[in-house]
Amino acid sequence: MRKRAEIEIILKSDLCVGSGYSYAGIIDSDVCYNENGIPYIPARRLKGCLREVAELIKISAIDEIFGIVGDSKSSFLTLSNAYPKNYENLNEEITLLKFKEYEEQLTTQKVLDQYTYVKAQTAIDIDTGIAKENSLRYIRVVKHYSALDKEEMCFTAKIEYDEAHEKDIENAVKGLRHIGMNRSRGLGNIQCKVINKTEIKENTNITLGSEEKRVCLSYTVKNIAPLMLSGNSDDTTDNFIKGQTVIGAIAGKYLSENGRSAQDELFYDLFLSGKVKYTNLYISQKVKKYDKETYISYTPAPLFINTLKKSGKIVNITKKSNGDTFGEGSEYDAKGGNQPKKLKGKYIYFSENNKDIAVTSPVFDMVYHHSKRAEFSKNVDRKKTESGLLYTMKVVREGQYFSGSIIGEKKYIDFLYKMLDTLNLGKSKSAQYGECKVVNAEITDYSVIFPLKKDDIVFVNFESDGIFIDKEGSYTVATNEISSIIADELGIEGEMLEEYTFLQTEIVTGYSTVLNLKRPSFLAVGMGSTIGYKLSKDVIIEKSFVGEKNTEGFGKIKIYQYSELPVAFNEMNIAKISEKPNACRGLLESIMLQDFLELAKVQSLKVERIEISPATLGRLTLMFTESLRENKKPSKAFEDLKKRIDSIKRIPERTKIVKFLTNCLGEDKKFGMIDEPLAKDIEININKIIGKGEASSLYEKMQDVGIDNMDEKIRDMWIEYLGNILTYQRRRVDR
Repeated sequence: MRKRAEIEIILKSDLCVGSGYSYAGIIDSDVCYNENGIPYIPARRLKGCLREVAELIKISAIDEIFGIVGDSKSSFLTLSNAYPKNYENLNEEITLLKFKEYEEQLTTQKVLDQYTYVKAQTAIDIDTGIAKENSLRYIRVVKHYSALDKEEMCFTAKIEYDEAHEKDIENAVKGLRHIGMNRSRGLGNIQCKVINKTEIKENTNITLGSEEKRVCLSYTVKNIAPLMLSGNSDDTTDNFIKGQTVIGAIAGKYLSENGRSAQDELFYDLFLSGKVKYTNLYISQKVKKYDKETYISYTPAPLFINTLKKSGKIVNITKKSNGDTFGEGSEYDAKGGNQPKKLKGKYIYFSENNKDIAVTSPVFDMVYHHSKRAEFSKNVDRKKTESGLLYTMKVVREGQYFSGSIIGEKKYIDFLYKMLDTLNLGKSKSAQYGECKVVNAEITDYSVIFPLKKDDIVFVNFESDGIFIDKEGSYTVATNEISSIIADELGIEGEMLEEYTFLQTEIVTGYSTVLNLKRPSFLAVGMGSTIGYKLSKDVIIEKSFVGEKNTEGFGKIKIYQYSELPVAFNEMNIAKISEKPNACRGLLESIMLQDFLELAKVQSLKVERIEISPATLGRLTLMFTESLRENKKPSKAFEDLKKRIDSIKRIPERTKIVKFLTNCLGEDKKFGMIDEPLAKDIEININKIIGKGEASSLYEKMQDVGIDNMDEKIRDMWIEYLGNILTYQRRRVDR
């Protein structure tokens, strides 16, 4: 029986979980945080610390629970990164808002500043008792207390484990007291426990239907965690999710349920027979269409679509309106170094009329990992990791969408549909990487009917890599052989047009987790490749796959008619769904108030010089300081300051101070109507703090957000506002 739970991590001190990054002259050791500035604890660090505790308290099944590096068997423990509460909604909302209404507030640095601060430390010479030369270091740390709710920072990490190891895992979690850097110097003190335990129910009640009509299951996944997808080397990643990877993930879920095995007839039909096709998943985007949330899927950019090097215009290189010009205007002229270049690694989305186009690509991160000790496997006779090894991995950033489809008979698709909830994809799925959530799925009838007329010029474009075998049974990438094979499979009669044919090759490989080895590599036609034909006969194309291994997503094609493609494309700006602050409301409020305070300080410098003696100014400054020291609340401090001013016996001096205070930030309806003005009649006028310009504009934006008790919070800024004025006035007097 498998169980799902969460590890709650409450900070008992400041924390620095090092990311491996540093910034010369500013920060020597940085914390882990995402592109929006939200800090997190990497799952691999957490798993390593839990293993240390397990070894310390002498848990017997350590290798079974945590796994062995390089072993083909997965560990019983699956762990995710630890994030602050409500992270998923918070992160997505910031991503949408930071490029729209609140781009000045929700920057990475401003969000990060709400959670962290920079700490300085140095080394002391034992003999002299003074700091060693060149030993000053700056590290960024996560604050013990949250700036948003003033409570101790709390992180949660998702965990899955086998029920047989539940007690051992709970003991290891409970025993984890320190994590991160400088544990012996006051950082990284934490309290952990396992919460929200639930049983993972098996889908044993799913049965196979009988309907045989062909349908298509279109679905979109969101990667909750970064993705490390199998590439041609160990430290890089693909920018899409292969159909092979999807098959492995779903097959693994099938086999994890009791009573099912790889010898089942259903297993063979779903994953091995070719009756079901699993396409690649490409980058997607959530948009609002007809007042409804939907997801648009991008596809690999065809090789005949290029971008001009200098102007950035997107053009069709098979068409030129006049010589080396792709349209009217100098920006479409290919001369003077403005040559076309491939949209390498890019993905496109066409409008319905093929005239407009959107271009995008997935976002990547480079992450650092540290192998702390050398390990030896009892099952594999070789050294597993080098002690102290620091290495990097390129990963697909979390929070992105990928769309694809599964095609087959309805009885199979209905069965698979009920299994699609979460998928663990790619490498290192047991810690930190690979978790994806299915956010959208829809089943529709599947049919391909594409009628073409004699003399039409058509492009057969590869939306995935294509694998082809020649008559001798060998893999081939020869243009003539491939064009002939495709023509035969699609029923095309006509000639291949070399000037409209663009082929590139890719090395296709894979990885066998059972054998713990890479699969044999071979050449294939790369995605984006295009073959042009001029038809000599009418034809109706009823296929969307060609070549071999279509089950795994290879050989998916799309047909373009030359006559319907423009010379140049208009680039579309596909708007994401606009949001109003909800999950990030508290964070945005804190940032806005901080920004407003900085603008108010600037506003305070514009106060004209007040004719007041240095002695009087010094006395007011002393009263101001004492009022703050004896009163924690800003409102009480202000009332105390007014009482202190009214206690001044010399009327001329008191009058000057009251005038000064009123001119700076006060409002006194009685002032001027009596001979001896009193500070007790002054009320704070927030309009003087707001002023004009940027502060006034930000104030209006804060009103739109609807910050609770906003005027009261601005009124409480009188301390920083007046303090700045006093400092500036004193400098003027000193001069």
